[in-house]
Amino acid sequence: MRLTETASASWLRRAVATAALVVLVGYGVLWLAARAIRPYQEWSKSVECRRNIHILVRGFNMYADDYDGRYLPAERWEDCVEPYAPPKYRRCPSAAPDAAGAGYAADLARSGAERIKLDDESMAALLYDSAQSVRNAAGRQQDMPVPGRHITRRRQERASVRGNWIGYADGSCRLKPDHNPGP
Repeated sequence: MRLTETASASWLRRAVATAALVVLVGYGVLWLAARAIRPYQEWSKSVECRRNIHILVRGFNMYADDYDGRYLPAERWEDCVEPYAPPKYRRCPSAAPDAAGAGYAADLARSGAERIKLDDESMAALLYDSAQSVRNAAGRQQDMPVPGRHITRRRQERASVRGNWIGYADGSCRLKPDHNPGP
C-alpha cells in the first residue's frame, strides 16, 4: 500500500510533534527528579564531611598517642596526620573543587597542646570546616564559612539546618548551626 503525498506529510508532522513532545516530557521529568534529589545530595555531602572530620580527629588523637600526649602542630596538620588518615578523608566534599586547601582547618588553640591538660575534651575543638583555602589551614573558629557549608537534619527538629562541622578532642563531631553562636 502506498501513501499519498498528503498522507505522508501529515504523518511526518505528527511523528515529529510526538517525538518533540516525548523529549520535552522526558526533560521535564528529569528536571523534576533532579530538584527532588538535590536535598539528599546535600545531606549526603554533610554526612561524608562529618565522617571525614571524625576520622581526622581520630588521626589527631593517634598522633597524640605516638607523641607523648601532645597534639600535632596546627600549621602542619595535614602533613602530620598523613600516616593516620588517607588523603581521601582530608578534603571536605562541599569545598570548592579548585581550592588549594582541604576545606578544613586545625584549631590553633590546641596546636601542640598536651591532651592531659585539656579541661573538657568534649569542648576542645581540634578541627573544623574552614573558609580558608590553603593547605595546612589553621586558625580560630571565626574562620568558618558563613553561611554554613552543610545542610543536615536534626533528629529533634524535623527541619533542615545549615551549619559547619566541628571535631572535638573526645572524638565527637557536632554541627554548629548558623543561627546558634554555641561553642
